[in-house]
Amino acid sequence: MLEFAMEQALFRVPELTREYGELEKQLNNIRAGADGERKVLETIRSVFLPEDCHIIENLNLPLLGGLQFQIDFAVIARSGILLLETKQIGGRLRFHQGPAELRKVDDTGRIIQTFDCPVTQLHDQIGNLHSWLELLNLRTNIMGLVVFANNPVIEVIPAAMPVVKLRELRVQIRSHLSKPSVIDGEKVQSITNSLRHHSKPYLPFPYSEHSKMNPVLLYRGMICNKCGGYLKKQTERSWECESCRIVNHRPHLEMLLTWFLLISSTITPQQCLSLFNYQSHKSARKLIMQLPVTRIGSGGYIGYRADYAEFHRSATVQRIIEEWRFLGTQRMKKQESNQGVRKTKQSN
Repeated sequence: MLEFAMEQALFRVPELTREYGELEKQLNNIRAGADGERKVLETIRSVFLPEDCHIIENLNLPLLGGLQFQIDFAVIARSGILLLETKQIGGRLRFHQGPAELRKVDDTGRIIQTFDCPVTQLHDQIGNLHSWLELLNLRTNIMGLVVFANNPVIEVIPAAMPVVKLRELRVQIRSHLSKPSVIDGEKVQSITNSLRHHSKPYLPFPYSEHSKMNPVLLYRGMICNKCGGYLKKQTERSWECESCRIVNHRPHLEMLLTWFLLISSTITPQQCLSLFNYQSHKSARKLIMQLPVTRIGSGGYIGYRADYAEFHRSATVQRIIEEWRFLGTQRMKKQESNQGVRKTKQSN
């Protein structure tokens, strides 16, 4: 949902603004991270795993004080838990101690970019998970690896530092599974069930609030899910794209989902009437109730609040996002074209 929300925002923020550039960079990072995680998951699944070995991805677990910690992958087996921290960073990389950080350098050794040390992040995750399991009386061995999914050039990996490239991951997983058992199958299942039950999806919505983006900048009309152009209302049930001239007969739910993910966690029937140029409160309420929402207020102050946890599980939400992704080729070409135009203007 986050990638969908950010893509929607990118088509709704004026180009050549600071906000557009920051949003574009963040979206590219999310796409790269998702691509790296996909490669790692494919590699894990290519290994013959015992029946009582479980893989959990994208864990978000609670800490004391209302904080959370995130884990990319957890492989739970009789030999203990193996955590995988995935990184998708290309180029020439150098680990540096004091301060602990990862540096991206050019061929001359000049520092281009710095990142938080992924090994330090991994150790923090291992410590957090140890503490979390202690509270549930589910102690076991926890090991971890930082996996570079795109096989970059790493100048020197310090001795005993748990860092591997993707092509080494199969060997490492087999090595983990071949170690002596420290827990039985029943405890493997108990740990797996507890992790899945307590993990909460990362839901930074509405995005304009969490990212401190100015919602006034966002275009609030409907856009074409094929090319990203603006839609113009023709009839009560049809909207034509001003760019590709495709007629869309069902843009309302996508726009309503975008409202909740980008602009506000609540909406009133009156706001819905204004958004879609409806005439009937009944039509507005009927549309809103197609998404997982909770009715709030009473009397003349009725509204609806998004249930973001249910959004994550909703078949309707997933269908909207999958359709957006399926028709995304032309939108990606438009984004790439816009990037090229901006680079040309900057060089001139």
